[in-house]
Amino acid sequence: MAITLQGSKPARFGTLCSLYFSQGVPWAFITVAFVAYLVGHDTYDISDDEVAALTLMGTLPWMFGKLILGPMIDRYQSSIMGRRRPWILFSQFGMIVTMATFLTIDNPETDLAAIGMFFLIHNIFAALQDVSSDALAVDVLKEEEIALANGLMFVSKGFGFMFAAVVLGPLLLADGFQAALTIQIPLLFLLMFIPFFIREREGDSLFLGGTREESQEEHASMNFKELKDALSGVLKESSTRWALLLAAIVWIGGGMGGGMGIIDMQFPFVFVDDLGWDEEEYLALKGA
Repeated sequence: MAITLQGSKPARFGTLCSLYFSQGVPWAFITVAFVAYLVGHDTYDISDDEVAALTLMGTLPWMFGKLILGPMIDRYQSSIMGRRRPWILFSQFGMIVTMATFLTIDNPETDLAAIGMFFLIHNIFAALQDVSSDALAVDVLKEEEIALANGLMFVSKGFGFMFAAVVLGPLLLADGFQAALTIQIPLLFLLMFIPFFIREREGDSLFLGGTREESQEEHASMNFKELKDALSGVLKESSTRWALLLAAIVWIGGGMGGGMGIIDMQFPFVFVDDLGWDEEEYLALKGA
């Protein structure tokens, strides 16, 4: 009998954690390791504005794209491969392809416009993977597993961040950009095999060309009008509007939002330029 997420707790936790690990690796590689590489580069003087522009290109899909991607994956969820698994595999493959395309840039420190565009496209796939993974978690996790799973998923993303800063960062500094990508791309490819071989439910097909067993449970898909009406109904509640306003204030004003954004943007300049740290020392700090 094939392993399924619905029937196996280790499969549920392992798959979700691997997906979040694969999100953390490329994000930290660009925002931490690559920025530190640029700041410490002898022949290129990157400015605060250029770091901010790179960061903005990477965060746009998370700020606005998820408003489109979330309803989209809820609308189209009737594949014979499962409700969420096709979206996860598509987004994971897109992350790998954009990373592989990045190999064509010989001197990335001289072409920040191309890097910014790459970062934008890559994070569209990363944001799609994020909303698909969250939707998968909602579908397959039991109520008593949600708290532990959320914690493990967040920690797994942190481990991906750590791997990029501590392992890929020094490799980038020592052997160059392409060398770091040749490690990162196979890693993401291997991680993609986990959701590829583990089905969501009994009866799901392993491939698109397969067939669905008769016992497979069907799920109705909402159209965009139904999704819009449901969202409008929720937003009519004053408590919902106040909650969204409070969340926006907290996010923008501090915590994981504006405060952390300013700190993360200034850290490489403070430690590498002003304090004279080696890039390796700074990456070890960020990965700790």
